[in-house]
Amino acid sequence: MRKLTDLLNQDKKKTQTKNQKEIRGLKTSISKEDLIVFVNELFENFELAYHFNFSKVYDSQNKIDLAKRLWAKTLKNFNKFQLQMAMKDVFLNNEYLPTLNEFVKLSSQQALSEEIPSVLHAFDEARKSYDPHVSFKWTHPIIYFAGKKVGWNNFHDQQKTLVMHNFKIIT
Repeated sequence: MRKLTDLLNQDKKKTQTKNQKEIRGLKTSISKEDLIVFVNELFENFELAYHFNFSKVYDSQNKIDLAKRLWAKTLKNFNKFQLQMAMKDVFLNNEYLPTLNEFVKLSSQQALSEEIPSVLHAFDEARKSYDPHVSFKWTHPIIYFAGKKVGWNNFHDQQKTLVMHNFKIIT
């Protein structure tokens, strides 16, 4: 199996993965070097964990190379922590080889770092909190401020999907 480094070097387009994106000091994208290591490791693990499935989908080295390139281009905007948590989630919960789309969805549901909870966890915590909200023991202050901005009454008065959408935008 060829390494992704060789494959990306063949690609004539220059990407901006070298310059990591940051939001308030948190890296929101992975470095090019870390991405290469991650995708190689991911595909090696896919081959080991889903051997029969993997060999059916990727029946030639050319398909593996193309897939690695596509996965790397698609996953470049996630940070290392999100990708590692998504990979862990896949191996714990999927019986079959995940599609790129499934992996992207899993990655986007992960927290940006160990310190900040995922949007789903934060939303559930904000919804289950009680008055007075200031004295509630929050796992992270961002949950309190996002809940306050959305409006505490909206968690129970409006549709869950609408409130979740607003909460996601704020966090």
